Amino acid sequence: MALEKPVVALREGGPIEIVADEASGYLIDKPDPETIAEKLYLLTQFGDLRNKMGKEGRRIVETKFNIDNLEKIEKHLNQWSVASWDLFGRTILHRIPH
Repeated sequence: MALEKPVVALREGGPIEIVADEASGYLIDKPDPETIAEKLYLLTQFGDLRNKMGKEGRRIVETKFNIDNLEKIEKHLNQWSVASWDLFGRTILHRIPH
């Protein structure tokens, strides 16, 4: 996305927080070869769509991952000392007094 390229990714984990479905790429529900091929076909055949999605992806990266935001995230995470995961794979942060 940072290179202005649209993506095709699974609708789970990190991609759902970054990829804007049908705006900066496509989120798919399962790794189905036909669905992946369909989305890639659209991106290869329609240059305007590909360029528009690529530019939106770049805008998302610049907005969410600029140095100011990363510094805020780092300060927030420094308040937490231990991370664990629940049965569903979600991160749980535990605050430990310093």
